[in-house]
Amino acid sequence: KDLFALNPADVLRTGVPDARAMASADGRRLAIYSPGPFDLEVDMDLTGYDVSAFDLAERRAFWPQVEPGRPSLIVQPRVNADVLFLAERA
Repeated sequence: KDLFALNPADVLRTGVPDARAMASADGRRLAIYSPGPFDLEVDMDLTGYDVSAFDLAERRAFWPQVEPGRPSLIVQPRVNADVLFLAERA
């Protein structure tokens, strides 16, 4: 999907240094960059979102554990590298 269509979003509640989030204007798409393996608390209800992730060092896709609600929790992945999370509401 077109990540250039996303805008910076203040939805991260975990205080992870250098983590960044971007979202579409309608909130249907979300991208989060994390500089390592951290639990990420997101001030959005991710119920109904398909969430995937990419280990940027290994160039490998995986599907993280997500605890939806408000806030939602993306559980720390078993990856010791930078991670890109992508979420899209179905």
